[in-house]
Amino acid sequence: MFAKFRSMFRLLVIVTWLRSSVTPVSAAPTLLSCIYGWAECLGLQDSDGFEEAQELGCPTTVDGRYAARTETQLMNQFFSAFRMNSGQSIAGSTIMPYGDGMPCTFNPADDVPAKEQITSLEDIQVTFPNGSRAVVTGATWLPAVEGNEWMTLLLLGNFGFKEGVNPASVVIANSNAYTGQGLQYADTGLDLVYAELHDITSFDAADGQPTLPPLLMQNPQVQASMALLANDTCSVHYPSTTHVVQVVMNGGVTVTWRNNSDLPDHLHHKPGHKGLWQLRIGPNGRVLNEEEYVGMGDIWDPDNIVDLCLKLNSTTLLEMVSKGLYVRVFSTRSCYYLVPPKGDCLSPLVTANCGDSATLPQETCVMGTGPSCTVDAAQSYMRTFTPTQEELDSLICDFDAEPLIVPILPEQPSSTSFAPSSTVQTSATSATSLYRGVFMTFLVTSLSQA
Repeated sequence: MFAKFRSMFRLLVIVTWLRSSVTPVSAAPTLLSCIYGWAECLGLQDSDGFEEAQELGCPTTVDGRYAARTETQLMNQFFSAFRMNSGQSIAGSTIMPYGDGMPCTFNPADDVPAKEQITSLEDIQVTFPNGSRAVVTGATWLPAVEGNEWMTLLLLGNFGFKEGVNPASVVIANSNAYTGQGLQYADTGLDLVYAELHDITSFDAADGQPTLPPLLMQNPQVQASMALLANDTCSVHYPSTTHVVQVVMNGGVTVTWRNNSDLPDHLHHKPGHKGLWQLRIGPNGRVLNEEEYVGMGDIWDPDNIVDLCLKLNSTTLLEMVSKGLYVRVFSTRSCYYLVPPKGDCLSPLVTANCGDSATLPQETCVMGTGPSCTVDAAQSYMRTFTPTQEELDSLICDFDAEPLIVPILPEQPSSTSFAPSSTVQTSATSATSLYRGVFMTFLVTSLSQA
């Protein structure tokens, strides 16, 4: 009996410590990151097709499909009157033809949440090196608006790529100025912003799906779509989950691989995708095994957040408290790698001159563990690393066994569209890409009245 009481007391101490480990900071919003994630592909016109998408540098496939059409439709729904009236998007937001996208993420520990301080597009200042201001036509908290999110604001406008320049700084609602690498369109992949440990009970209690008009919620298609999103959680996928590490990247997470003939896709419940993430106790300590790191949640919506589902006992929790927990992203061209919405810029299926957009292997500490992992510590600790050969050999690269062979496009692509030649090896559309297309189209259709 005493042993049971002692165990319960230890858990109570741990949970109390976890909830108090994030120290609130300033009253003004603290801007942690921005990434110039997509240029000229948000705002395709109804008359545009494959050739226009390819000329603009939007990701395409050899069988004539392309990104940006569904995403443009989704942005239009995000800027509906209901979305703006409910605070999910900023009042006055519109989508400009052939616009750019830039998500910016704030500190979750701010005294006053950023969503309560940003009320107008005038609050957003994107400045070029010559001091001029970029045109910002819209901003939305969507799609990351579950109850435990609301930290990333997606900006739409013209941020300079088509004119050959990059922004120099971003300031939002009197925040600090963000001036980091994420503002460079070329040679920029995704970065970790922070990761935070939550117990599953409080995490699920804070969760919640976006609010929709009551009349719209009577639509069976909308009900099915919302149910799909509501079930994309650690608790549903892995009922044994006790804790969640919420991983926040600086931009929307999509995954691809070398010679992928399809569009980059969202994560799936497959060993290779799960293996992109590794959790380690202490910076050089033991790696959580498959019985402790059981899988992923929140991977079906196109946002910048991934939940890593953990099954932990009190002994492991105490070890994390004393030594800290660290998350690694094994994004490498040797296997799977993450890319922003602009896709893999080294692929011949992306004609934009945007360098190498693959996310590098990187790691950071997990807030809520260790003696000193705050947001500031996570930001300063975040670093890239070079996987060992043993680590590379252990990755599960469960994509197509025979990669598609595609011709190499000229270094300076012309406006001529690329059509598959008879020498190109083609195959049926992958199930994952088909699922992504159906889901995104379904999401747009179900929200079209909102």
